[in-house]
Amino acid sequence: MAAADDRGPVEPGRPSISPTVAMSSWQGVMESGLSKIDDTLLTIASCMMWVLMLGTVAGVVARSLLKAKFTGFFEVSAAYLFIGIVMLVLGVLQAKDEHIRITLLVERSRPRGRAAWGLFAYLLGAVVCATVAYYAWILLVESIRTGALVPALVDLPLWVSRLLIFVGYVSWTVHFLQSASIAYSNIRVHSRVSDTSAGSDRSSI
Repeated sequence: MAAADDRGPVEPGRPSISPTVAMSSWQGVMESGLSKIDDTLLTIASCMMWVLMLGTVAGVVARSLLKAKFTGFFEVSAAYLFIGIVMLVLGVLQAKDEHIRITLLVERSRPRGRAAWGLFAYLLGAVVCATVAYYAWILLVESIRTGALVPALVDLPLWVSRLLIFVGYVSWTVHFLQSASIAYSNIRVHSRVSDTSAGSDRSSI
């Protein structure tokens, strides 16, 4: 993991471990486990992207050349694929620090203040995503219980789309918590550095 520059702004994406922080054992295990999960979700989303592109081409060819009619089947399938492509990479984007970032409030703060702002943002993001995941779970269970279907040429189960939404927000929540743990470690380091610097200044006086 890349080291953060104490003099630079702490980005609202996934933070880096400060160069004076040693990653704890549980953070290392979490990092390794999440990397494997992220790779799996990214692979699934990539496969969905390929299916979407090939399906689009096949649909155009069938309608134009073969005059075949797909009564809403591909449109519904494409909606499911879009949901999967978007939702499954939410946590991956958080891990890669590729979400939209706003640094107006944090870039003028001192290092410890920037880390504190980051901790607050990550915890707030975790609460929001966990809340969405909770309601997505309720809707998922309900759709499984009722066996709701989306009508098309071949009826598709509604629970599939809700499962994708649930998995996406759970992954995002976990990555927010991981970022929060790193930000907290950085706060502790900056506090120790500040205390050491203050002690050195008093000694020199």
